[in-house]
Amino acid sequence: RAAASKGLTFGDAMAIKKQAKEIELVSPVISEQAILRYGDREKTREISGVVPAFSPMNDFKIARGRFITDSDIQGATRVVVFGTDRADELFGSDDPIGKTVTINGTGYVVVGVMEYKYFAFGDEGRNALRWMNRQIFVPVTTLMTRKGEPLKNGRVAFMHVRMRDIGRAKEAVQEVEEILKREHGVNDFEVMSRVERLKQNEESGKMYDITFM
Repeated sequence: RAAASKGLTFGDAMAIKKQAKEIELVSPVISEQAILRYGDREKTREISGVVPAFSPMNDFKIARGRFITDSDIQGATRVVVFGTDRADELFGSDDPIGKTVTINGTGYVVVGVMEYKYFAFGDEGRNALRWMNRQIFVPVTTLMTRKGEPLKNGRVAFMHVRMRDIGRAKEAVQEVEEILKREHGVNDFEVMSRVERLKQNEESGKMYDITFM
């Protein structure tokens, strides 16, 4: 049964969000390559289907407009949010907010542009957060609906969850594992805790730069 597993689903994420008392945020993500067109500009870029929790989970805030909302998720609306690099690439000097861009031939309204993210090791270092500025977000349910997948069984690439209390990390991991086991009926998943990894590193005497943790 584990070998035949279809992996994590949007239904799994919703089950954790509803049932897990130790978890405060759940952020499922799916991605795919898409053709974006605005005016005479056309680019093939990766787009990500996300939920509102993605923003606080990654400390990635809106600079203009808004992010994906619960209403977008419920209605599978055709809206899109750009990172700064992708917005500049496609729209140039035009203000993206309110513009319509086609994604795989379907029109999406631009509702937001994210803040510019920057971090470098040293004065002249490469921007280690440039990947965030290259993100393109749509509601996860919109991406699933466009692919013809039922929402509960729609596959997700991965999900991040944030525990309410890091002092109860073991309980949080156990709770997530129990919920997924009930949903799947088999142990075909792995739950990784950054808290436990940091504790293991400390115990072994290794020091890591945890800036990105």
